[in-house]
Amino acid sequence: MRDAQLSHHPYETLLQIMRVIEAKGATIPKDLAKILAGQLTEIIGRATARVGVVPEGYQRNHATSAMNDIEPIAALL
Repeated sequence: MRDAQLSHHPYETLLQIMRVIEAKGATIPKDLAKILAGQLTEIIGRATARVGVVPEGYQRNHATSAMNDIEPIAALL
């Protein structure tokens, strides 16, 4: 997310991470889940702020789509 030439790939990776956490969240120990939620909230905030850096067209469309899919999952953190 800090890369000057950001592509859609980190957004899709973040979406996959969120899907795994959504599916396996109940099995994560509470203390670890709290740390993980804090870190992911920070990363999601940074990702949201940087969507405009992703090149227009295919890449930005995929980054935006990933963020739209992440939003409801992130609300559960």
